[in-house]
Amino acid sequence: MVQLWDAREVLDMRPHIKGFEYKARASNILTQISTLDVVQRGVDQEMTAQLRNLAACTLCPRWHSGDESQINSTTLKFRQVVERFVVVSRAQRRELGRRNGQRRQIPIFDVQQQDQRPPALAGQQHNREQPANRVHLRPRQAPVPIERAALPLPQVRVPVPLQQQAPALPEEQPNELAHRVRQDANLAGVFQQLYSFRIEEDWELADDMLHQIIQGHSDRREQNQERERPQVRAERSIARDHPRPPRARADVRLRPRPAANIQAPDLEQQPAIPPAPRPRFVPPPPRSPAPVAIRQPTIPPAPRYIPPLARAPRPYGPGAPAAIIKNTQPQHLPRRQPLDDDCYVCYEAIDHLDDAVWCKAECGKNIHRGCFEQWAREKIIAGQDITCAHW
Repeated sequence: MVQLWDAREVLDMRPHIKGFEYKARASNILTQISTLDVVQRGVDQEMTAQLRNLAACTLCPRWHSGDESQINSTTLKFRQVVERFVVVSRAQRRELGRRNGQRRQIPIFDVQQQDQRPPALAGQQHNREQPANRVHLRPRQAPVPIERAALPLPQVRVPVPLQQQAPALPEEQPNELAHRVRQDANLAGVFQQLYSFRIEEDWELADDMLHQIIQGHSDRREQNQERERPQVRAERSIARDHPRPPRARADVRLRPRPAANIQAPDLEQQPAIPPAPRPRFVPPPPRSPAPVAIRQPTIPPAPRYIPPLARAPRPYGPGAPAAIIKNTQPQHLPRRQPLDDDCYVCYEAIDHLDDAVWCKAECGKNIHRGCFEQWAREKIIAGQDITCAHW
């Protein structure tokens, strides 16, 4: 009989809830391994391959995607969880079978039919029960009592009622029962030791893995710092040799304070500035009268008649759109930022200048070339405009 088990409950995994990349594939793998009889088969090669595919589908797409060491450690953790479930299920099945076997054993007792009559009466009764056509030449001797061990009497199996107590067990059964009890106790102790050993081994393995992960991060950080030191020094030297031009400030002219200001006693000691002379209005000289000349009136010639030109017919439809005048001068000139800051998409340090692109439209920040290509591809697929992702 195949024992079904729920891989989602055993592994405590819900791929349709968490932010995994391959949700459908992980759900299919969990459904497939749930149909296998893992308690009977154990964790074989097929189950290990399925668990490895599940670990590859459920890793973090930003930090651990494609990392073989992370996939191996996750597969080992999944396998240990499934093996622990198999051991517990087999122990429960063994205990349930033992209890069912004890429950099915119905205590019985033997009812032996013993002849309590005297030997002579028993012989007469036996002769009367024989057929009439059978002739005995000599009288039958009295039956000799036979020991029970040599020839057992017929036994009748009668179930014991519920109210009646079962008779005492034979001498051999208590020893066998005690042996079974001791054997079960020994098996329980061995299973407890094995289970505790596996738990301690898992804790030690988890501590080792955590130590390796922390040590790997620290080593990687030191390597990145050693690799970035020449680049940082070069950028600092370039920034020192080519300082940024100062910003243009507006010409602000302060209004001079009056001389009678109480908070400026030094101005009172200075000589007073004489007031500027006020402009005076000078009337212009009188003009002399212009001479008068008498002229004869002239009649202008009649204008020549010019026929009107034929107008072209107006085309049917809306008029031409108005010309759109765009401002060709950029209002904002971004400057490229230094490589000291991390990529604001994956939060990783930018190792080389060739691996980075920068925003030439708004912020001027640097971003990994791979991160920008993936982000732009998603924008194009979604039908959206590619704008500055930082602002």
